[in-house]
Amino acid sequence: MNQDDEFSGPTSSTNQGPLPSKPAPFRSDGKQRASGLTKQTVYPKKVNHSVVTSLKCKKGDKKLYTVVRHVKGASDCQESGESQQYADDIEYLMDGLKGTENVGTRCLSTMGFVEKCSVPQFRMHMRAHGTIAKVFGKLQDAAQDPCLGLCTAGLMYMLSRDRLNMDLDRDSLWLLVRLLSKDTAHRIHQLDPSQQAEYKKVQEKLWAVFTELPKASNSLGDIETSDLSNGHLAMESLLSLTSKRAGEWFKEELRLAGGLEHIAQTVISAALSLSPVTGRMEGENLVLFKTMNRCLRVLENVTFMNNENQQYLLELKGCGLVKAVGKALRMCENQLELCGEPEVHVIKKLDSYGLHAILHQGLLATLRLLLNISHDNEWGSMKVGEQEGLMLTTLQCVLQMPQYICKDQRFDVLVLSLGLLINLVEHSPANTRKLISMKTQRSFDSQSQRSQENSSSEEGGSEAEVVTSLEALVQLFLQRQQAALKAESQSEEEMMGEEPEEWSVAHSDPLDWITIERDSGKGNQNGPQPTEEEIKSSVRKALHSAGKHMEDSIVASYTALLLGCLLRENNLNVASVRDCLPDGDFTCMVDMLKKFLSFIELTNAAGNTGSKSISKVIEVLECF
Repeated sequence: MNQDDEFSGPTSSTNQGPLPSKPAPFRSDGKQRASGLTKQTVYPKKVNHSVVTSLKCKKGDKKLYTVVRHVKGASDCQESGESQQYADDIEYLMDGLKGTENVGTRCLSTMGFVEKCSVPQFRMHMRAHGTIAKVFGKLQDAAQDPCLGLCTAGLMYMLSRDRLNMDLDRDSLWLLVRLLSKDTAHRIHQLDPSQQAEYKKVQEKLWAVFTELPKASNSLGDIETSDLSNGHLAMESLLSLTSKRAGEWFKEELRLAGGLEHIAQTVISAALSLSPVTGRMEGENLVLFKTMNRCLRVLENVTFMNNENQQYLLELKGCGLVKAVGKALRMCENQLELCGEPEVHVIKKLDSYGLHAILHQGLLATLRLLLNISHDNEWGSMKVGEQEGLMLTTLQCVLQMPQYICKDQRFDVLVLSLGLLINLVEHSPANTRKLISMKTQRSFDSQSQRSQENSSSEEGGSEAEVVTSLEALVQLFLQRQQAALKAESQSEEEMMGEEPEEWSVAHSDPLDWITIERDSGKGNQNGPQPTEEEIKSSVRKALHSAGKHMEDSIVASYTALLLGCLLRENNLNVASVRDCLPDGDFTCMVDMLKKFLSFIELTNAAGNTGSKSISKVIEVLECF
């Protein structure tokens, strides 16, 4: 080691001079140099290199200061300290998860992970270092003990709150299925009093952690502390994991692990336990329907674009799942009718776990599941169509059900119901004959228009007219098609004159994120400038008009597609539809479907199969 240490960084100089034999007492500017400092000059050994001059200080002269190199910034030190703290906590908690420890110690360590995972940075650290698989690897036997299983399910629930993938491996997924199948809610009464007391303590600790979570990341809703169980938390974790984030391997492993069978059996058992009600659903029926709702949403996610899971659920228990789903669909329809038409100011006061919201979520999950298992599947569409009253209920969802749903949520119900009917009649002549022979009422929009016309005349109100399904669907198409054409030809003044619909609790104002920037330099050259609220109001009205036009166009296109499937190879019904069309011309349907096909091809929303089906229907209608 050199006797001299560098005091400051080197400085460059282009002046070449003789190296002094002893330190100069004064600097070149006449000021006295600090004691202990010596000037050292290093001459270059290569061409074009400059002379380097530096100051040296002996160690013996460093009385009051020292030089520290490469000092980290405050943020770097804090980040490094947090990472080290997280690593120490994980190492400490992992020691308590070993199989050699008693159940109490393992529960405490698992609960420690649950509490730590309430911090997003800790969850991110676990993902970055691959700790999640290691933790669940030491908890593979957690389902055997009620308390440890509840703690493990709580940890899975905490880790599934993020938008990122949970990074579950095969063993962790099988552990999740075991926790789901061995629900402690059914075994808690079989435990001795001491175990029940410990179980309630775990419930209270988990509830204390969950209540601190923000509402956006807490999906437990309005359940009570006593309702917490490993089955409930595992189902919520599975629901979060399968919502558009699960890969194909996840859906495959879930079926192989027995998860699909258990979830489907839960739906079947809940449907059998539902008792018929004449009033609003409450008590045990409401609890069972909530359980069905969660299970149906998981099944909907795992059957999307997965033929193996679709076929598996169709064949399970002799189509028992399809029968249970049909019963759930009919119950949703009956209960929504009992709830009546929702008022916007009432819906805004309800939280997302009210009865109306639960029924709406269940209706959408049921329609999506039936849509998935009947998509491009002749046998599946035949089995779904065989269920008693299911096609009539679906037709009522198209014609009458939207009046019992908030205006900004009707579009989903219409499109899903029409899509399900298209799937059922596309490959099944029996379903086609069944739908054509049905008698129903006109759509609620048509009835409201007729009632307004009759109210101004002497006739007054009249009873709802019973018509054929073909006539009701043609009337729905004409109404939506005319509304879309009106929106296309609407002037800017007329568009701005309309008031946009109010948003329900499921939606917030879409313009809250917009910031209006103003140019203060121009002044008021062109008169007074509109206020920020006036600008947002204009944009809101324009978006409302464009969205209304899109919804009307898509509903009209789906209705025309359904009518085309019904008329294909059924020329006897062509005359009935022709009598309902203006001038008996199918051109309006063909034009609407061509626009829809162009939109589908532009967005690649339906794939090659969907585009081919639409093209075939267009060819059929052009022949009439």
